[in-house]
This record gives sequence, structure tokens and C-alpha cells, in this order.
Amino acid sequence: MRPRLLLATSCCAAALIAGACSSSSSDDAATTLSFGTLADTPSGDTCTDATGDLMVDESDEGQRRAEPAGIDITSASAELGDDELTLRFETVQPIASAPEPLFLVQHGDLIQSPSLSWEVRMELEGGAWTATLITVPNVGRQIETTLNHPVQVTGNTLTLVLPRSDLPSISSRLWSFGSSAGVSANNSVFDDCLPFDQTSTDGGTTGSTTDGGSASTAPIVGQVGSAIEGPDGSSVTVHAVEAPAVPDEGVTLDAVPGTQLVAADVEVCATDRPLQAVGDARFVVTMSNGDVRDVVSLPTSPHQPQFPVEITLRPGSCERGWVTFQVAADTSVASVAYDVSGVGVGPLLVAET
Repeated sequence: MRPRLLLATSCCAAALIAGACSSSSSDDAATTLSFGTLADTPSGDTCTDATGDLMVDESDEGQRRAEPAGIDITSASAELGDDELTLRFETVQPIASAPEPLFLVQHGDLIQSPSLSWEVRMELEGGAWTATLITVPNVGRQIETTLNHPVQVTGNTLTLVLPRSDLPSISSRLWSFGSSAGVSANNSVFDDCLPFDQTSTDGGTTGSTTDGGSASTAPIVGQVGSAIEGPDGSSVTVHAVEAPAVPDEGVTLDAVPGTQLVAADVEVCATDRPLQAVGDARFVVTMSNGDVRDVVSLPTSPHQPQFPVEITLRPGSCERGWVTFQVAADTSVASVAYDVSGVGVGPLLVAET
């Protein structure tokens, strides 16, 4: 468990994006977002969480003795049916035992793709539970829309059923869950449940499933030099892999002893839809010994141009550049992969050497 954006409340999510926020009515939201539509999407996601793993937002460890088990998540789910989305949380102790309880379900990633992401917040205020839809239709602007559907709280279980027609389009395979409660005037306690952080019994990372039941994290495999098509409308080509990398003339760059630098000439294209937050961090290299390495940050690059840290691609546009990895000296490159989601949940577009 670790703190993430989904634990931000009120204007915090928008503030992390652009440092500002505003609110509007549901009418305004309906005119700026696509409601009641779905892209190719899974049927939702489920998550199980360890008990007693809450976080405190202050350094006063004495407050940990007061951590409320009523927001300590044991399981959470977002179940998407033909007409409804059902949100459900299970906690260690009755939810009513927690002071100022709040539960969050986030779809997508409000940092990387704010206009395609949204959040449902369920909280107890003045003795009554309310549900609010949070959307960020454009940078620096947040819309809060009250959802007129009952939040059902019975013992350790919270449930909210929402018509799909009341929700923005579901365009991501990424779901995440969180909760919080006030412990004192100076402290709050948080818990989260992140399906994409969990591992399966065989040691692999679990992933959402499509409506047909296939894993969304299944890699799409191609070869170096050939374009590989992603389900998000991306087309990725690894044009060349240089191992070890030989820096351009005039570039002085030495690898750490026992390691070598690997450079890959990569290109990402947007085919029929825009691609947001495309960057070098989406690439990883897998070595012949099974070692997987992320892009390394260096004072300079062996080759220019470098692939951007982050860029938005319009339909029909491409970006090409070099990415660099630092790996063990006694291994060779097996493949270079691109993460379609950008947040580690795949699927991976894998170019084998």
C-alpha cells in the first residue's frame, strides 16, 4: 500500500494537476463530457487488501493507536453490468465506527489523463451519506456533481449502484479504491486498494479482464523493425537496439563498472485517436537473464534526439527518439517493450530482438 492521487479529496486532485479548481452543476458536466458511452472496456475490477495497513498524514505515531478499522479495507470492487455500475467496499469493523468516513473509487488516472478520468466519492456528512462524481474536463478545472442515488451502509459493507447513463464514458482499464477518516483535528488516516499493484499466485501482476474474460495485461509481441499496434490506437516501432550503446561523436558518457548502456531508437504514432502522456518512462528493456530495466536518467544521452519525457500525439502524428537503459554488462537484450497504459498495468507491446 502506498499513497496515491486517489486519496486526494475535494480540489486536491485538480490542484495536483494544475494548482486550481472550480465546481459546476451536473448540467455543465453533461455538456463537457461524454456520458453513457463506453469504449472497449473490462467489466470492472476487484481488489483485496491486507488489514492494519493504514497510513497517517502526520508524523505523530501516537495517533496510530486510534486508527479506525471502519475504513480499513479488506476488499473493494467496481462491477460493470449492462446498465449499472456497482461499487462495493468491505472493511474490518463496522463503517459507522469510523469518524468522518469517506470512500473513493477512481477510474483512470487524473494525473496522466485527466479528461478521460473520473472519481466517485462517498462520504458521511451531517449524519447522511452522499455520493459525488468528480470530473476534470480540462486542465485546472474540476466539476463536482451530486449523484442522487442512495449509498447503502450495512455493518462492514458499503454499496452504491449507479446507472451507466449517469457516468462519463469508461475509457480505461485502470480502477483504484481508497478510504479515509478523521482521527483528530490535525490527523487523518488513509487506506487504499490498488488492483494493479497486486500479484497473482504465480508471481505475476494481476490485471483487469475484458468482457470476454481475457487478461488485459497479455503482451502483444512483434519484432524490432516492425510496427506493433496497441488497443489504444498506438503504433510502436523499435527501429534499432544498440548494446552496448556507442555515444555520438563528442559525447562523453561512461557506464558504471560492471554495467553497460543500451540505447533503443523508438517511435510512437497515434493512429485514429489522440494519445496523452506518451513518454520515455513507458519503455522497458528485458535482458537475456530475465532482468527488466526502466529508462535511466543520465546527464546526457548517447544519441540525439532523445524521446520526450511526455508528449500528446494527435491522430496521424508520430514521435521518434532514443531511450537509454543501464543494464548488467554480461547480458544481451531480449526485447524492448512499451506499456500502453503508462501506469504499469499493460498491455505491453513487446519488440523482440
